[in-house]
Amino acid sequence: MKMTVVEFGYEGDGVTALYIDGVKHTHGNYYDDKIGKWIEGFVAGLEYAEIGFTHEDHYVPADDCEDICHGGDEPPAKWPDARKKYFKHKLTKDELP
Repeated sequence: MKMTVVEFGYEGDGVTALYIDGVKHTHGNYYDDKIGKWIEGFVAGLEYAEIGFTHEDHYVPADDCEDICHGGDEPPAKWPDARKKYFKHKLTKDELP
């Protein structure tokens, strides 16, 4: 199982989505959904159940996902997104400013 966490607008009040094997499982924001804590609990449950998985984190700057961060649109249903609209702007942890 491959888990990918994508933070759209990581610089502030953005939206975070969890993808499992490339399909969106859930998404939300920190303020309303405490999504980071939800994902931490999900990962802890998988680890406790000794279910093998890999994990990746991707970050999309707010300027490249304004429609998701502030426009109310949902993150893409699959990751990488079909049109590469957001994927081509992603950063890894090492690339963050």
